[in-house]
Parts: sequence; C-alpha cells; structure tokens
Amino acid sequence: PQHGQKIKHSRQRQKRQQPICKTKQRDKPPVFLLGPLCVGEGIMEPRQITSLDQLHRGAYGVLEPEEDTPRMTLDQVDLSIIPCVSCDRLGHRLGQGTGFYDRFFAGNPENAAMLCRESLLRTIIPREPHDVVFPLVITEFGVYRKGVLDLGRRSPAFRVWA
Repeated sequence: PQHGQKIKHSRQRQKRQQPICKTKQRDKPPVFLLGPLCVGEGIMEPRQITSLDQLHRGAYGVLEPEEDTPRMTLDQVDLSIIPCVSCDRLGHRLGQGTGFYDRFFAGNPENAAMLCRESLLRTIIPREPHDVVFPLVITEFGVYRKGVLDLGRRSPAFRVWA
C-alpha cells in the first residue's frame, strides 16, 4: 500500500477506537452527545450517539445519526451547539435558508449557543419574523450574551480555536 493509504487506514482505525465523550466525575449524571437527524421536510429530531460510526451523510451531505439511534427530546438537552454561516453578537443566525433550526428551537432556545468565528460575525443579520434568536454566541474570543462579550469567561483555557 502507498503511504497515503496507510495514513487513511490508521485514521479510520483511530476514529473507531476513540470515545466521543468521556466523563470521570463522580456522582454526576452521564454526558450524552446528540446529533440532529432530519426525519422529514424541515423536521429534525435529537438522537443520542455514542460512536462516530453511528454517523452517515444525510440528504444535505451533513453527517447525521443513523435512524436506529435513541431519540431524545429537547427538554432532555442541557446545551445545544448550533452551527451557522454567520451571526451577529445578539444571537441572530444566518444559516442555509431551510429553517430547520428555527423550527426545531421555536419557543425554546434558552439552552442553545451558536459557534462562530469572530471574523464571520456581522453587525446586522437579515431576519424574518420566524427566526429564532439564540442567547449565546461563542467565538474564539469568548461568549457574547445579548451582544456583550462576557469578559469573565475570557481566558486561554476557553480558547475554541488555536
């Protein structure tokens, strides 16, 4: 085999052997990692995943859990990390235009945070009446709450990207 094939095979083996999330805290509830599964036109369900092997490319080319993974409800989720193309510091999100996350979090975005590079933040994001406003925006510089950088959380230990 060629050198590139050995590296690819080695990475695939490492991926299968590494747990997604480990917790060693005593007397703490277990930590679950969830992923959204698109189950219909504009409809997502949170599904519990325990291995990266449970992910496959979905209808939009995004990795999503297999259909046989356990279904969870939004009230069982302590924190959701939401992707975006861009957003503003107030929590207005620019996505892909399909409205999946707006429908999913309608009326209950309190435990959700958007993850966005600081360089992709915008002053104004176009919005419509159905768009959900998320309470937290996480960047490599810290956490924005209602548009204000929370300096209490700004530390090298909090760095999201190198």
